[in-house]
Amino acid sequence: MATTYRSQTVRLEPTSRVVPTNYTYDQPNILRQQQQQQPQVNIVVTEPGQDVWQFEHPWSTTLCSCCTNMKLCCFAFFCPCCFEYKLYKQAGENICGCMCPGSRFALRTKIRTAFRIEGDLCNDCCVSTFCPCCSAIQMARELYYQGL
Repeated sequence: MATTYRSQTVRLEPTSRVVPTNYTYDQPNILRQQQQQQPQVNIVVTEPGQDVWQFEHPWSTTLCSCCTNMKLCCFAFFCPCCFEYKLYKQAGENICGCMCPGSRFALRTKIRTAFRIEGDLCNDCCVSTFCPCCSAIQMARELYYQGL
């Protein structure tokens, strides 16, 4: 027999206990939630004398090697909006970011910093401004090379 009690459907059992139909008691779930609420401390250890701002990897492909894969090159050249949409989605960025001015520069810097690739902000700005198609292809290839 079911009846409405405090805007919840409850089930009346022969033992005369009132048990909501959507109520479950899950002890492991409660413990897991309590563990997730505890603050966690991340310890970053660096070796003495090592410069954390030193980048040790080059780009997986050069900037002007964008035409080695003609399918990717044509996609980026003839449909840049779709290509950038796919690039931002692949990088885990907000899709609307590809419509913001200067976002390609920010994405290039993010990828370069995340994978510890050699370069600087001035280079990222110039490349993404004056060679946007080649820059986008280079970033897509780097994400593919890194397994993303």
